[in-house]
Formats: sequence, C-alpha cells, structure tokens
Amino acid sequence: MKSTCILVLVLAIAVHPGAAHILADASSPGIEGRGKSVLDRFSAGQKKTLLAGQPIFESGIAGGPDGNHEAHGRTTALINKPVDDCFKIFCEVDKHYLYLPRTTVSRVLKRECNTIVIYKELDYGFITVRYTNILTIDPEAYRVDFVTDPKGINTVKFSSGYYRFEKLDEDRALFTYELTKMDSGLTIPEFMQKHMASKDLPEIATSVKKRIESGGTWVK
Repeated sequence: MKSTCILVLVLAIAVHPGAAHILADASSPGIEGRGKSVLDRFSAGQKKTLLAGQPIFESGIAGGPDGNHEAHGRTTALINKPVDDCFKIFCEVDKHYLYLPRTTVSRVLKRECNTIVIYKELDYGFITVRYTNILTIDPEAYRVDFVTDPKGINTVKFSSGYYRFEKLDEDRALFTYELTKMDSGLTIPEFMQKHMASKDLPEIATSVKKRIESGGTWVK
C-alpha cells in the first residue's frame, strides 16, 4: 500500500524526461536581475498562455545515483494582484488545505521567526499521502522554500522545492511552484507520468491564482 501511495504522488508531478534542461535554465541565478520583464525568460507561446490567464508547466523524471527515480516539476501562473498581496495570502500556510488540490490537512507544528514546520495530508481517493516539511520564508524575495523534515511523518523518502512570487508590475505578479527533487524509489511508466502531471501541476497554479485573486476567500 505504501508503494502505491508513493507512486501516485510521483505521478502528480512527473512528465516527459526531456524537460529537465528547461527547468534548469529557467531557474538559473540572475535571470530576473537584468532589467527586463520577468516574462522575458519564457517563449512566445508560454507568454501568450500566461497572459491569457492559463498556467504553464514542465516536469521530468530521471534515475538517481542509487537507481531510484527522482522527479521534478514546475508550474507558473500570472496573478492579477500586487506581489505583496500575493505573498501575504499564500503565507497563511495553515489555510492551504482550503484551496490546494488534494490537500486535506495543513497543520503548523512549529513556528520560529521565518521557519515553519508543517504537516500535510493529500487525498488520492483510495490512499492518503502524509508528509512533514520545513518551510523557510524569505519575505524580501517573496519566496517560500520547503524540504522534508526527516523527523516527521513522510510517505516519500525526500522532497524539496519552493514557491515564489515575482513582481510583473504594480498590479500583477508571477507565481511559480517548483519541486526541485523528490526521491521515491519507484519506476514510473511514461504514459502514467504524463496523465497525472498534465492534471495536477497546473491545478496547483490555478488554485493559488483563484485564492489570491479572490482576496483569500476562494475555496475548492
């Protein structure tokens, strides 16, 4: 049962293996600091999608050093709210269960300055995925990094990533969620990767967009 649970979670964020180099390029240091729009790093097609109010996503899966499969993924959406408003609403992490897909529990276990330990549960219908993360909040960068708390309850072996907001103009911001690594130890068929990733990744960005644009009132 545990293996099935891990498999489903990996499927939710993994798609074609060829996306790995795109993920690395888009998150390279210094891209946002060249006096250009934050949209300039995207292709014309991606810009069109974002400006139309739709999320974009890319992900991949590759073999890890110990033979396990390591997944990564990223989704981005344009939000029609000032970046400060976006970050304030999102950082109410104990309310994530109200709007993030599959999330049924988001309980803060410990809070110290800008570090939070949070326990979450995800409902996949036939199984519940449990994990405990350490969140590091950077208000100046409008960024929340997460990494698995090895002392907590976790279904998967390891995961890490971040949520980030970037100012587009005075009234709009760009939201990005990236899972930089998740070690599950499973072999995932490609057709199953594509099916789950095409649904779950964009739903995360869409849910965050709806929640923030509603002023923090929209629930799933």
